[in-house]
Amino acid sequence: MNLRTNFRQQQCSDALRPRDIATSVREGRTPAGERRIGMEVETFCRTASGRRAEYSGSSDSILEVLRRLQRELDAEPVFEDDALVGLQSDQGNISLEPGCQLEWSSPPLKSLDALEQSLREWNTTRDSVLGNVGLTADATALDDCERECDSWPPKKRYYAMKRRYRSKGPRAWVPMQHTASIHLSYDYESDVDWMRKFRVILSAIPASVALFANSAARRFGRNWQSCRPLYWHCMDEHRTRLPRQAFATRFGIDEYAAWAAGIEPMIERDNYGKSTSELAEERLGEIFTPVRSKQLLEVRVNDRLADDDLPTLAAFWTGLLYDAQSLCEAYHRADWFADRLQWERALLEACQQGARTEGVVREQALQLLELSLAGLSRMANCSPAVVDGLSAWAERFERNTAQRPIRSCPPGKSSRSAFCSSVSN
Repeated sequence: MNLRTNFRQQQCSDALRPRDIATSVREGRTPAGERRIGMEVETFCRTASGRRAEYSGSSDSILEVLRRLQRELDAEPVFEDDALVGLQSDQGNISLEPGCQLEWSSPPLKSLDALEQSLREWNTTRDSVLGNVGLTADATALDDCERECDSWPPKKRYYAMKRRYRSKGPRAWVPMQHTASIHLSYDYESDVDWMRKFRVILSAIPASVALFANSAARRFGRNWQSCRPLYWHCMDEHRTRLPRQAFATRFGIDEYAAWAAGIEPMIERDNYGKSTSELAEERLGEIFTPVRSKQLLEVRVNDRLADDDLPTLAAFWTGLLYDAQSLCEAYHRADWFADRLQWERALLEACQQGARTEGVVREQALQLLELSLAGLSRMANCSPAVVDGLSAWAERFERNTAQRPIRSCPPGKSSRSAFCSSVSN
């Protein structure tokens, strides 16, 4: 029985069908001349005493930050019931994560130079507003605290997540409330372009985690350079972990839609008056895999980096995905990992070793850096400063991996099982 037939036989709890989701994804197809780059940046906000800012109840709350940002950005407020939970503006949209992390989503932008400028403007505005209420931005990807935060933003989706994952133990809150990440979004021209980019992103994830590791901690008896991706990977077998079939050579939009349609809705919604495309977007928004597709392809795996390093991360992925020659070469080299198990072993290696990784992950990272830099050099709207930033990063990585490597954890299936078991306890 093939993948599509198998998933079609799964019973969904609403009327959303695989072909509805596939149609919605195909609505995102964009001509090459109109493609854009998007970035989402999550940031912890801390009080003068070092504690995390809560949603409301004090003058240094996240609610007060949203009110001031609304005035500063001349933004439209976003309410859920009567609670202010976000903003929409020409400079980007503001939303809240489950631990009251402040998330900025850039406008769709034509170039890396435009993205860097937009980032600078947002950082300036953010720091000014936070400073005026007695808060500071903390550009870390993993909060040291592992307990559940008292303050959840008043969003139905997050309350549903809280109920759903309560049974997984005290560390179930860590991915949602105690991590911060960077998401990048990219357009695709066609079904074939979607398939190639999806496969390149998936294959490149272990290398990118090693290159941009920034959530170091000692957990479960081992030192890790990037804990955040593993917490998310182990959180939910169905929503945060891609199916085995996703690692097949020709995993396309229809196969992706069939898998997504088989995942039950997280919360009950009033769907009256909503289009099928809107329903599909909501369903896909309840999937938290390291690469995800709605009407864009989203890279969701990387740790939150320091503000000055964010353009370098964007340059790495853009050089791979938006230059036709580099994308083609990366696609033809995307058979680094024959199946999900090999990919998970590589992810474990990358998370533990970070910038001092060795073996296959190191070799993959060096090749992808070379392809990305070549792609950037061929882009007409990419400044030399962007290329120089990624070149410097590549040189540091090569020096680090040339040193004696840290002993890695055993790469077998038991390693992932042991970590995920620890996360749940």
